[in-house]
Amino acid sequence: MKRLPVVLMLLCGTGSFAGSAPAQVLKLSPGQNIGGKSQTYHFHDGSVLINTLFYQSKASGVSVGRSYVNGPLMPRETANYTDMFMVARGSGTLIESSGKAHQLVSGDFVLLPRGLTFELRDAKHYVHYFASFERQKGATFGGPIALQLLRPERFCRSKAVENAGGRHTYYQGHGGVIISAYHYPMRIQDRAALRTPDSELMFVVAGSGAIQESGGAKISLAPGAALLIPKGAAVILNATNLCTLSVRFDRSDTSDGGSR
Repeated sequence: MKRLPVVLMLLCGTGSFAGSAPAQVLKLSPGQNIGGKSQTYHFHDGSVLINTLFYQSKASGVSVGRSYVNGPLMPRETANYTDMFMVARGSGTLIESSGKAHQLVSGDFVLLPRGLTFELRDAKHYVHYFASFERQKGATFGGPIALQLLRPERFCRSKAVENAGGRHTYYQGHGGVIISAYHYPMRIQDRAALRTPDSELMFVVAGSGAIQESGGAKISLAPGAALLIPKGAAVILNATNLCTLSVRFDRSDTSDGGSR
């Protein structure tokens, strides 16, 4: 049985997990073994934490992985990272040091800033996919130290972009990491594979379609899907009315503010 003094830091990737860049597009799953390195922690009250790291970028200082929590309490900690995650399954209550409580359920998108003190309670088979960053020495969060629930579906349904499409950037952080929502109102049908300029953790908010690497199998896109797309992958995208929330990193050009 493993014990851990700094508990909630393991809800995100740590330096003890050395993940290499994925060789291909990886569709994340809440329960299946899809690779990565996992560690399991058991606590005196019966709580269980399983942390799996799929990729750790040395260039951007980003860790991408999955956390599973079940039990009454993950003790209070102060985050030494910024974390963007999507709840994939289950539920839990995240409580800030101010006492503000957030009931998290499947489909929620959360931006948790470096420096926030919080605890997780009443986790019921809770799973989230995360991109963790701003762990570097001297890194700070460029905004208020409070949890933010992101609502990309509202942006995609707004009249301003409903027909024309567009991008909304929520946060741009240390190492060139950028978090944005994208809406593509028309059908996307690539005729040839395009090289991805950045690494990306992409969450599908709405719409449907498929992404296919050159010579590889098609991966279906539907609301709730999460994909880790490595920099330099040759992909063909076919989709209709697609709305995504993306964490982009390992960026070659950081002057565009996140445009595609």
